[in-house]
Amino acid sequence: MIFYNLLFFNIFKIIYVLISGMFQKIKFELKFLILYIIIGGLWILFSDKILLSFTQQTEVLTELQTYKGWFYVIITALLFYVIIKKHLNKLRNISSELKEKNNALVIASEKLLNSSNELSEAIKKAEISESELTFYKENLEKIISERTEDLEKKNKELEHFNNLFINREFRIKELKDELNALKNRLKY
Repeated sequence: MIFYNLLFFNIFKIIYVLISGMFQKIKFELKFLILYIIIGGLWILFSDKILLSFTQQTEVLTELQTYKGWFYVIITALLFYVIIKKHLNKLRNISSELKEKNNALVIASEKLLNSSNELSEAIKKAEISESELTFYKENLEKIISERTEDLEKKNKELEHFNNLFINREFRIKELKDELNALKNRLKY
């Protein structure tokens, strides 16, 4: 009997592997249902035949069928547990990864928003600079003309003061020469 139980367990395992490989594109709940139907059908077909090979007595057969039913319930419950746990672990891992990626996206979004604000400020400054440049471009001749007039006035003033100083120096030299000439005359 242990041999048959191990045989059925291995058959269930093989069927699960085959079904999970063949039906990867089918939704989880449908895979689960198909697996349950196949396992249940195989169990019903073969377990009764195996029990009949052990005994023909109705009382013993009834008791063995009760054990067989409990065995089926326990095995399928364990199988369901393993399948559901595997599926839920996968979902939890995906959920955790999605949370991490969402947090990374939130941070990237905040950085992008900050960069956008900085870019807006830079554009505003560039627009102000551009308007100043436009003003200077449009008024450049006027500004140059005004500054040139200013410089010419200052140059004339400097020339005037320069002439005054030069004339004063010449006059001082003339006076010194006259003074020296007078000194020389007095000595004689």
